[in-house]
Amino acid sequence: MAATPQPLDDRPSRARYAALAGICAVAFITYIQRQNYGVVEMEIRAEFQLTKEQSAWLSSGLFVTYALLQVPGGRLGQLWGTRRALPLYCLICSTATGLLGFAGGFAGVLAARLGMGAGQAGVFPCTTTIVQRWIPVSRRALANGSITSVMQVGAIIASVVTGLLAPDFGWRFTFVLFALPGLAWSVWFYLWFRDDPSDHHAVNSAELQLLSEGGARLPTTPAVQAPDPIPWWIILSNPTLALICAQQFFRGAGYTFYSSWFTTFLREGRHVEGLAQAGMLTTLPILATAIGSLLGGWLSDTVLTRTGSRRLARQWLSAASQLACALIVLAAYPVQDPLLAVSIISAGAFCAAIAGPISYTLTIDLGGRHVPTVFGLMNMWGNIGAFAFPHAVPWLVGEGPNANWNPVLFLFSGIYIAAAACWMAFNAEGTIFKD
Repeated sequence: MAATPQPLDDRPSRARYAALAGICAVAFITYIQRQNYGVVEMEIRAEFQLTKEQSAWLSSGLFVTYALLQVPGGRLGQLWGTRRALPLYCLICSTATGLLGFAGGFAGVLAARLGMGAGQAGVFPCTTTIVQRWIPVSRRALANGSITSVMQVGAIIASVVTGLLAPDFGWRFTFVLFALPGLAWSVWFYLWFRDDPSDHHAVNSAELQLLSEGGARLPTTPAVQAPDPIPWWIILSNPTLALICAQQFFRGAGYTFYSSWFTTFLREGRHVEGLAQAGMLTTLPILATAIGSLLGGWLSDTVLTRTGSRRLARQWLSAASQLACALIVLAAYPVQDPLLAVSIISAGAFCAAIAGPISYTLTIDLGGRHVPTVFGLMNMWGNIGAFAFPHAVPWLVGEGPNANWNPVLFLFSGIYIAAAACWMAFNAEGTIFKD
C-alpha cells in the first residue's frame, strides 16, 4: 500500500539555506577584500619605496583593529541585532577597501587597512550567532565548514583576478573593484534577513521545530533590550577557553602566511617569475584550505552523530590534523621546484584547515548565550597571531642578497605543532556556562 503523502506544511521550509548562503556570501566578500593585498605586496612596496618591515606593518595592519574589535563587534551585534550590525560591518570594510585604491603613501594604505580590519571584526561573531539560531545542531560544523570553505574560494578568486588584472590596470583598480560586491550585499541582507527565524515569512513551523532540535535554538534578544552582562571572570578563568584561544593564535599565525608573504616567498625564495604565475600558485594552498574546511566540517558532524563524543569529533580530529600539517610542511624544506614545493605545502594546508570549522563550532557548543563574546575572544587571539607572523618573517628572512626564506618553513611547522598540543590539552565535553 502506497504511503500517504505528507501535507506540504509538514515539510520544513528551506529558509535556513538562504540564510547560510547569505553569510557565506559575506565571508566570500571579506576574503576577496583581504587576500589581494598579499598578491601585490611587492608592487605597493616598490611604488612607495618601503622596506620589508614597513610592508609588514601594512600586511598586519588589518589584524590590529580586527583583533581588538572582535569582542566589541560581537557585542554590538547582540545589542543591535545581526540584521542591522552585519550590513554595517560589511559597508565599513568595503568602503575602506575602495579607499585603499586611492592611497597616496604608507599612511594612506595603513589607514585603509585599519579600516578594513575594523569593519571585518564584527562580521564573523555575527555569522556565528546566525549559525547558532538558523542551523540545526547536527549540521553546524558543516555550516561553518561551508563558510570557511567559501572564504578560501574568495581568497582564490582574489589571487587569480589580482594577478591577471594588476599588471594591466594597476594594483589600485583591484581594490576599487573588490569593494563593490559588499555594497550590494549589505542592502540585500538588511531587506531579507531577520534575527529570529520565527519572524521570517519564509520559515514555517516544521523548519522552526528542526532548528530547535535538542532545545538548542536561543530566543533573540530584542534590539531595544541590553543583552545579558558578560561574566568575564568565568570566561577569563576557564582553562578550556584559554587553550581554544591559544590554538586559534597559532592557526591564525600559520594561515596569514598565505595572505601576506606567500606570493613574495614564491618570487624571492623559489624564483617564480611574473606576478600572474605567482598569483596562480598562491591559489593552490588556499584551494586546499577550502576543500579541507568543507571536509573537516562534514567529518566532525559525522563523527559526532555516530559517536556522540565531542572529544573525538571536535578535539582529537583537530589535533591530528594539525600534527599532520606540521610534518608535511617540513617535507617542503629541501624542495626548490616551485610547483612541487607549493603542492607539498598545499597538502599541509589541507590538513590544517580541518580544524577551522571545528573551532568555530566549538564556540557554539560551549558558549550558550555568550557565543559572540566567546567566539570574538577566540578569534581575537587568532588575529593577534595573524598580526605577529608577518613581523617575524622579515626578521627570519633578512634583506638584500643574503635573504633566506627556508627558516620560515621551520617556523610554519612549529606553529602547527603548538596548535596540536593545545587541542590535546583540554576536554571538549565540558561547558563554560550554565544557561
